[in-house]
Amino acid sequence: MKFYILSKTEAHLCYTDTEVFFILRFLSGKGERRSMGQMTAVISTVLIISSIVFGVNSSSPYAADSEESEGVFSAYDFSSGEDAAAEEANLPEDAQILVDNEDLLIAATDWDPEDLWGCTLDVYLKNKTDRKLGFLINNACINGLMMDPFYQTALEPGEAVNGEVEWFQSDFDEADIKDVTDIELEWVVYDYDDWAADFLLEEKFHIYPYGEDAAVPYVRKARDTDRVLVDNEECTIIATGSEKDELWGFRLHLYIINKSSSHSITVAIDDAYINGESCFPYWATMIYPDRAACEAITWSNSLLEESGIETVKSLELPIVIMDSEDFSKKPVSETVTYEP
Repeated sequence: MKFYILSKTEAHLCYTDTEVFFILRFLSGKGERRSMGQMTAVISTVLIISSIVFGVNSSSPYAADSEESEGVFSAYDFSSGEDAAAEEANLPEDAQILVDNEDLLIAATDWDPEDLWGCTLDVYLKNKTDRKLGFLINNACINGLMMDPFYQTALEPGEAVNGEVEWFQSDFDEADIKDVTDIELEWVVYDYDDWAADFLLEEKFHIYPYGEDAAVPYVRKARDTDRVLVDNEECTIIATGSEKDELWGFRLHLYIINKSSSHSITVAIDDAYINGESCFPYWATMIYPDRAACEAITWSNSLLEESGIETVKSLELPIVIMDSEDFSKKPVSETVTYEP
């Protein structure tokens, strides 16, 4: 099911039922009470952007040696002492048990760097409760770079499934990632029929295909065409390029570094001006502490046509940077300009 949220001019953004689930949880008052001003700020920036909930379907990785292609797990022992759980589920001996409690079981069972679409992590999920549960990956990082796959499923009471978490190769190519040495996943498990109930699980897990000692953090190579838009205590935002094409419209590519070690940040635009005319695409993203992200702000062809824009000569972007974990803090605001 898709839901539509009205923008200032049109209903041009759509959301999945799970994205709306997060919005309804916020509006239902779960967690700390927030002022109307804080709620407005959150709704108008964070909650209207699908990437805040899970991000877009991401990519796939590197070319491994043919000897490793049958499963990178063979290079590292993923077992975590949960032998009973693994035996009960008939899991591979090198499966990594991420969580095993009275309510649920999540295990990583295999890693294929050369799947059809790119990169695939095989998982085993089990619902041990008498309720229907939803399982989803809220956010993910590859080698410390925010790179979200789309994974969501629902299990009936007592049901167990084998699933595939997939990344697209194009995302890895864009970021120039050759080897995947650290997979970080934030799993969320919730009561499927009671969206206001507390999460059964909301936790991050690391998977190291070649062992933790072999993990190599992502480092982007600077280019002569890079333009630094923002560089303050919270983050660095670099414009890495732009293009106009028939499918996507106009896209501004960004590389964003969260400099904080203590909190995630939400980066959003409060408006956008192309050639001096307001043309607002709605965009925001969330980045973990000490992590980075390759992002793109997209102006669809229809939005450009409605604004009477044929050629993008200049951009003016009021950028807002917020503490994702404490919206009572005053946001940092900077207005930047960019000429393609």
